[in-house]
Amino acid sequence: MGLLDMFSKGPKAGKPEFIIKDGVLVKYKGPGGNVVIPEGVTSIGDDAFSSAFGSSKKTLLGVSFPKSVTSIGKYSFCNCKNLASVSLNDGLVKIGTCAFSGCDSLVSISIPKSVTVIGEQAFCSCKILEKVSFQEGLTTIEESAFLFCKSLTNIEFPKSLATIGKGTLTGCRMLKTVRLSKNTKHNNDFPFGVQILYYEG
Repeated sequence: MGLLDMFSKGPKAGKPEFIIKDGVLVKYKGPGGNVVIPEGVTSIGDDAFSSAFGSSKKTLLGVSFPKSVTSIGKYSFCNCKNLASVSLNDGLVKIGTCAFSGCDSLVSISIPKSVTVIGEQAFCSCKILEKVSFQEGLTTIEESAFLFCKSLTNIEFPKSLATIGKGTLTGCRMLKTVRLSKNTKHNNDFPFGVQILYYEG
């Protein structure tokens, strides 16, 4: 399949909203607001939203992913300052480096059970992120994934998690408790004063 333009049905109908090539959403060129990724897209390309429409990225408010998406690329939604709603799909496997870093309006995120890897600095500097929900299936969190998420107070990693990268929770100054498995490998570099709780059994 070659290059495919998905056209907007909004006020600017006739102009391409999504540039999709071989299942990869290469670039978003729409007006923002609440965006629904088209069914059939298998991955979100690097910088697809973060650089696709310049200063207009400030108008991106929400994004929903179809069940066909398996990966979200590097910097794909980086610095989308008003992105407040992210609905990740079951079937997603990897969230890439800095994918949602600097999303200042994101308050909560639910990680589907299909996700196995959260990339380096994936949610770095999401300043008002208060809640991250995980499900069993996640195995790897890379370095600094939640660096400077200053509003996180409690976090419960799934028992399936094998590795937490260095600095994952550095700068999370409101963090009070971390729950994880005794089998999870980490550098014990959690913020000072954080209570570490282990699952029984």
